[in-house]
Amino acid sequence: MADDGEVAGKRAGGGEGGEGGGGSGGGGDAKRRKYHAGAMASKDAIRGEPGLLVTCHPGKERQCAREVLSLLDECCPAKQGEKDGSHGDGGKKSISDRLAEELDELRDTSKRSFYWHRLGGVSGVVFVHFCQGCGWTPLDAVEAIVADAVKTRRCKSKWISRFVPVETSCFCDIEDIKKMAQGFVAKHFPEKEKESASKVLKFAVEFEHRASNKYDRMVVIDAFAKQVPQPPYSVSLKKPDVTVLVQNITNKCFVGLARGYKDSLKFNLRRLVEREEERHGEREEEEGEGKAKAEAEAK
Repeated sequence: MADDGEVAGKRAGGGEGGEGGGGSGGGGDAKRRKYHAGAMASKDAIRGEPGLLVTCHPGKERQCAREVLSLLDECCPAKQGEKDGSHGDGGKKSISDRLAEELDELRDTSKRSFYWHRLGGVSGVVFVHFCQGCGWTPLDAVEAIVADAVKTRRCKSKWISRFVPVETSCFCDIEDIKKMAQGFVAKHFPEKEKESASKVLKFAVEFEHRASNKYDRMVVIDAFAKQVPQPPYSVSLKKPDVTVLVQNITNKCFVGLARGYKDSLKFNLRRLVEREEERHGEREEEEGEGKAKAEAEAK
């Protein structure tokens, strides 16, 4: 599989280069210099790294990736600290100092926090790789983006459909999947919990596939579910505490863990904002009715 990769910095600058090139678009337009697209990644570039699978409108992968990187930059804890003035410098850094730091990050590729890849053989999905030392996990990132969307009741993206946090991945072979599942389950569902568990932790395994129908869904689901010790854990398809997310895409199998996955509408930003708008409208209506009733009683 030939994976095209696109690279973006933590707060990378410069315009987009050509396909396969790392050149800058030049110019002084700051809005066009926020992200930098570098050279294509090597073939089969995704090798078990953590990140985000992001679904989008087919053909809009590049635009989707830009939106994801913008949201990551906006919701990153470090950036929130800068906005709140809680940085170590007391928020006193000048604009020129901050700009110099960002330019330094652009020049030094080792300081980049995220790379994005357009997956070969499938459209409408991108993978955003979280580099070591980026400061947070893919699940933390998704939860922060979701929390911001709910709080502001704004969907700050046009092309993003859903997020799927990814902890690791492997080749889409059932023996490789079982081996990956063994390590994943041992980390998130440890046997020692049997002795100290005060309540049963409910879990579910959700499987989806794109351009990959090599294995029956139950074969892949069982590769994970049957390795989870029961008790203290138990399966709950309706209201799981945690959900194991398994995605088979072309010749790769991605896996991650999510809390409150169904309550968060499978991390679909647009649906979350719509639901929050409906709830807000209902609350305002109830408050209006209560106020009218109180005024009527006062008369």
